[in-house]
Amino acid sequence: MDSSIIFAKKYSRIIQGFCDAASSADEVKSEQAGASIDTDDYVRKLITESVCVIMPERIDVRNYFIDLAKKIAEAYLIDIVIKEHNDRISVMYTLDCDAGFHCLKPIIQLADEFSFHNRKNAVVISLDYYTHATYHSGHQVLPLND
Repeated sequence: MDSSIIFAKKYSRIIQGFCDAASSADEVKSEQAGASIDTDDYVRKLITESVCVIMPERIDVRNYFIDLAKKIAEAYLIDIVIKEHNDRISVMYTLDCDAGFHCLKPIIQLADEFSFHNRKNAVVISLDYYTHATYHSGHQVLPLND
């Protein structure tokens, strides 16, 4: 799927985080070596056989989601990257490990999916807001309904 960066800003670090990286390069290499070609084929087939259908009611909220993400990053000096994909907007915040997450509550409530990733001395929080429903074999698979 195509994606493009629509906004990015990195703030200089005043306080460095105090946590260690969750995984070493050797662990990542061993995970990649164990990946199956069959899995890659399955994912490729899943993507090519999926259909995205616009959700007009969500397009209006898209801009609010992007603006809110930028305002939070600016107010709390959080590194941010916003990407636009075929079916969603992704916001990735990079926070020092000693930072609290309370400031992200408003945007987490809007997000359809979120995930946390450990990086060296930081936590990356990825938030997705879907603008299109994704169907596979006639069933809606994304966004997940509550």
